[in-house]
Amino acid sequence: MDDLARRLDAGIAWLAIRWGLPYSPRSPRWLRCADVLADPAGLPGWLAQVTDGVTRLNGGVPPPLVTPASYLMAWYLDVPAYVGGLSFGLARRVPSLAPEDLAVHLDPGGWPDGVALLGRRFACLPDDPASGHTDADVVADSHELAAVLRHRLAEHARALHDAYRPDVKISSLQRWGTVTDMLDVALWQSGTPRGDEALGVADAALVLDGVHPPLTSASRMYELVDDRGRRRWTRRRESCCFYFRLPGSEVCFTCPRVSDAERVARASLDP
Repeated sequence: MDDLARRLDAGIAWLAIRWGLPYSPRSPRWLRCADVLADPAGLPGWLAQVTDGVTRLNGGVPPPLVTPASYLMAWYLDVPAYVGGLSFGLARRVPSLAPEDLAVHLDPGGWPDGVALLGRRFACLPDDPASGHTDADVVADSHELAAVLRHRLAEHARALHDAYRPDVKISSLQRWGTVTDMLDVALWQSGTPRGDEALGVADAALVLDGVHPPLTSASRMYELVDDRGRRRWTRRRESCCFYFRLPGSEVCFTCPRVSDAERVARASLDP
């Protein structure tokens, strides 16, 4: 797993990925996901940290926890989604995404900036060089591996949803839409370290080739052509982070509230 962790770490700039916890696992910002979900104060404490960070950045308390509550859910889901999505894209493997097999490191604002892989088992394809390893679970093809990825991420997300009860209501559609968004984006981003964004888009289309409940949609990636004929990959989110509710903020480019026509118009204004 150490070799997989190194490949993932090299593939994404904003998230350090490593194998195993550091020598001092009781570091206050290294948290085992299973411990966060099991501790009654775990998610509320993290939410308070995120709320404080959003308040400092925006110079005032955000509307009643809507934005911090949505941020925390998305930031938490970044951990299993990026580990799974990058593993699939860069190595055609899926490690364990169970809460007991992942740990997260938080920066002072509550943003995950590090992940530790703790489990040894992984799913892979028959032609993987490590397919004969005792920790390998070999599956028939990429479609079966994609099903493993969806299942493992959904199981971790269920554990989060069971434990997460912020002071505002987050609907089931919002919750599972966020899971779908995080996986779609993680797969998309796996194309960048391979030198071709379209490779990540293709992997997103492979894994999210339709609606696989409880995930809420097929991949939302599409190629946008702006009024000046420039092409770029983008997507329409399933969920909303409620960033627009912060003072002086606007609706995000990928927000479901933004129409395709408005997205083209906004892209055309970019330099």
